[in-house]
Amino acid sequence: MNLGPWTLNLELFVVMAVLAAGLVGCNGGGAKSAPTPNPRYAAITIVSTQTRLLGGDISVVGTVKNGDSTGHDITLHASFLDASGSEIANAEGVAEDVGAGGTGSFEIDGKIDPAKYSTTQVTVVSLGEKK
Repeated sequence: MNLGPWTLNLELFVVMAVLAAGLVGCNGGGAKSAPTPNPRYAAITIVSTQTRLLGGDISVVGTVKNGDSTGHDITLHASFLDASGSEIANAEGVAEDVGAGGTGSFEIDGKIDPAKYSTTQVTVVSLGEKK
C-alpha cells in the first residue's frame, strides 16, 4: 500500500533521526581526544612497550625508532590511565643517543595507585640533539 508523501516523510524522518543521533555521539561527551601530534616527531616511532607493575611501583620499558636523518636524545612521556582513560599518574624517560635510522631503548619509572591503574600510553614529547 502506497501512502504517497507520508511514506517519503516517514523515511526522511527516520534518516534524519539516525543522523542526529550519530552527531550527538560526536560531541566528545566522555571521550578524550588525543593531542594533535607534533609534525617534528613524525619520524619517531614507538616500536614496543611493556609495563610492569609491582605494588605502587610501575615501570615501562620499550624501544623507539629514529626515522630522522640526524641522531637524537628522545624524551618520552608515559601516562598511566584508569579504566575511563583519565590520567592517574605520569612520568618521563629518555632514549639516549639514538642514531639516524637507529633504534634505542628507554625505561620510564613512576608511582601509582595499583587499584586505579588500567593501561599505559607513551608519547614522544621532545627531541634533543645527540651528543
